[in-house]
Amino acid sequence: MSASEAPHRFLSYREAEAFLGVSRATFGRLVQDGELPVVQVSARRRVVDPRDLAAFAENRKVRRVPKNDDGAEATAPTVTTPPGDEVAGRDPG
Repeated sequence: MSASEAPHRFLSYREAEAFLGVSRATFGRLVQDGELPVVQVSARRRVVDPRDLAAFAENRKVRRVPKNDDGAEATAPTVTTPPGDEVAGRDPG
């Protein structure tokens, strides 16, 4: 078994909420809207793969915008999206 296939521990919703620093309602919306995948382990229990949380956070990083000599932003902030993750007609931010 390679390191990428090594077993890992899934996180509860509460742990995932804390990892992202979001409220229960916000986390629920992310799951409901399909923005964050979850694993259904039983009829009433779902857990989150920590690799999915890390990917979610990485995909939503906002890069600093360079400043002009006068201190104004050179361009508008952008949200980076890895190639292939675009959804047609949907703003990634």
